[in-house]
Amino acid sequence: MPSVVVIAEIKGFAALATSLAQAMEEVSVTPERVRASAIAIINSTAAECSERYRPTHSAHIGGDTWYFQFSQLETALRFGWAFLRRCHRLATENGLFYIKPSIALAVGEPKLSDGRFLDDESIGAYRLADSGKPFCFYVHQSAVQAVSGSPWFKLKPTTASAANEGQTHLASWQDVIPPDMERDEAIEVSLPTLLLDSEVIYSRSAQEAINNILRQQATAQSVCAFGGPVPLDVPLYKAYIRDTLACLRRTDGPKFSVLSYIPQNEPSSSYAWLELCRRLSIRYTDRFAFSAFAIPEGQLRPFSYQVFDQATIHLGLRSYSLQFGTPMMSSAIMIRNRSIAERFYGEYVENFRKTGGLADDTAGRIISSLHGLSAAIKRECMDRVEDLLSQSQRAS
Repeated sequence: MPSVVVIAEIKGFAALATSLAQAMEEVSVTPERVRASAIAIINSTAAECSERYRPTHSAHIGGDTWYFQFSQLETALRFGWAFLRRCHRLATENGLFYIKPSIALAVGEPKLSDGRFLDDESIGAYRLADSGKPFCFYVHQSAVQAVSGSPWFKLKPTTASAANEGQTHLASWQDVIPPDMERDEAIEVSLPTLLLDSEVIYSRSAQEAINNILRQQATAQSVCAFGGPVPLDVPLYKAYIRDTLACLRRTDGPKFSVLSYIPQNEPSSSYAWLELCRRLSIRYTDRFAFSAFAIPEGQLRPFSYQVFDQATIHLGLRSYSLQFGTPMMSSAIMIRNRSIAERFYGEYVENFRKTGGLADDTAGRIISSLHGLSAAIKRECMDRVEDLLSQSQRAS
């Protein structure tokens, strides 16, 4: 197969550097320094990607263009995907909004001399990247057929090309994850520490959603949570529980209120969650309030949500998990809008009032309604809860 070329172009390189450095002489910030910083960041990002997806050749051409050559299409696709993901994280999480790459991929026999492309395919890819929009992944006509055979890398419908290259082919890089890659490793974009008013953040995985919850939880004064039992045997959720326990130990930590629906046909997760929350409500009477109600098998389950400080609402979205045999959070939406959050908070308070706190007789009735709850399952759940609480106590 011919070589595969990936061209990366940083948009607005000259103009942005000048505007960012304007009137910054007192701290020795100049356009040259901004450009040098951007080049260093892109070089570092490219080096990180190259450690795993090794190009056969690479070069920094001029001020705002990078060139990478690969012997395999799959390696080139993964490199481009990883490069955009890392730059996306730099922009959205670290606030480096002037890092705005556009990349293009072509298949052919690249020829490069004195920083200039001589072959038609590389020139075409360069024009696509140069005229493209930030964070877009373009595929040159020379590579469309090869890319179309990829089982995971998908092309969007063609649009008119600003570079007069016929049709412009865009890749849906944000919506895909390469096969055989751990999902936790694949998710690199997470929530900025501060959300602007009326900002909406979409989490593409449970891992990303939990990370966003933890960030909000760390600075909140109050957290009202509604949803089903949190699985205590899943590492992702164990980390969430540990963080919540750490918040409860802090004297300046948030106050928690939890309202849970308890599936009667899931005795293990339901009983463990009831026991953990019951203990926390006793240990932290002024910081943790808990209420619950049972739902029978087959009843539709409400989506989960958390309200932070009556200002931010986090909505968990579910899909069926083959591994656990039950719907679990697979993505989420977080909205910072006080009016919307207050509507959810008002509904939450009214529902909590109707169910009331979890008195011993209420807990007993719910536990009695759990199908298949054996003494062995109870012991296993109690051990799990004890382990979490003891680990939390040691950490303090």
